[in-house]
Amino acid sequence: MRSVAEHLAAVLSLGAPLPAVTVPLAKALGCVLAAPVRAATPLPPYDSSAMDGYGVRAADVALVPVTLAVLDAAPAGSPAALTELPAGACVRILTGGLVPPYVDAVVAVEQTDGGRTTVRIDVSAPVGQSIRRAGEELPAGAVVIPAGRRLSPAGIMAAAAAGSGTVTVFRRPRVAVLSTGDELVAAGSPLGLGQLPDSNGPGLAAAVRAAGGEVVAVEHAPDDVAAVAATLARLGSLADLVLSTGGVSAGAENDPIRAALEGSPDVQFVAVAMQPGKPQAIGRVGSAAYLGFPGNPVSSLVSWTVFGRPLLRSMAGVSAVSPVSAAVGAPATVAILAADVQALPQRQRYVRARLTRAPDGGPAGAGALAVVPIDGYGSHLVGGLGETDCFIEIPPGAETHEAGSAVRIVLLEGS
Repeated sequence: MRSVAEHLAAVLSLGAPLPAVTVPLAKALGCVLAAPVRAATPLPPYDSSAMDGYGVRAADVALVPVTLAVLDAAPAGSPAALTELPAGACVRILTGGLVPPYVDAVVAVEQTDGGRTTVRIDVSAPVGQSIRRAGEELPAGAVVIPAGRRLSPAGIMAAAAAGSGTVTVFRRPRVAVLSTGDELVAAGSPLGLGQLPDSNGPGLAAAVRAAGGEVVAVEHAPDDVAAVAATLARLGSLADLVLSTGGVSAGAENDPIRAALEGSPDVQFVAVAMQPGKPQAIGRVGSAAYLGFPGNPVSSLVSWTVFGRPLLRSMAGVSAVSPVSAAVGAPATVAILAADVQALPQRQRYVRARLTRAPDGGPAGAGALAVVPIDGYGSHLVGGLGETDCFIEIPPGAETHEAGSAVRIVLLEGS
């Protein structure tokens, strides 16, 4: 059997970053920057008030209390019309308002009587008080977000604030999903005798979108070798990455993926030392990278998380693609086991789990991240998927990992 690390390396060799494209900010969430975002103007772009108050000359409020004439106003977005300020006068100014050149300090409204025609000021203000200077954060042209960063909502906000309406990113990978099996029907359809809802198709499509990919097709094929071969060939011309589920084990009658592709020099069928997810297919169909996962839903989700998601991240431009913890985008981390988990002698084990917090008095202290294994280890058991936040990764061995011990977990998107 091939180790998980060996198979991951083979998977990652299938995909290089896709070409760079320029997209509107509204379509850039989750994309990886291929070029840095630079400030179009100084940040801030002009001298502005840090609070609601009065723009004054510091010299006019050196001796307080003092009453000044209020001659103008400068709310945000509407600069004061006054071109010069006589001695003994001031302008009312709001947070974010442009500070006129004749003002060298701002007095907060709380330090005054709040007057509109005249105002009594009770506290002196040094030069520069409560004024945000143009360019004090960054000069024009400075890098606001470096290339290689995946754009989060905070990144979108930063790019917009820097004056960028578009960004240059690596193109989202186009992904096609194919589930196989005579027993599968569309989710929500009435079930006949021996039939099951297709959960792999919608589940993997959702996982692709959550990881930043673009789903171009979600299809189903029966256990018919010719139909599977034709569908894979067509999907391989549409997508950058094709994912299939089912039909990759060592059977004959019910393994149409293997029957359709086993003779191809571009596809390998391998056994990976993991549970679940031992049978895997890897290679290319048409011009697309190809990964074939087992058909049981938990096996399919584990396979996507450990292999598919890192490959998609790599194609999307993420530079750190090995080990898995750097590749998955939602990094692996360490948590405290809430119940015993048994290792497997020769296979890496992935156990569904939900996240919680360690109780008071635990070995890691109250509030430490903890994981509760979800009952039932069969890869066909789907009931626990609805509360699955992560997979506990148990290396090969003979020992029992006891409750209270630290374990590595791989997070799912949205956990």
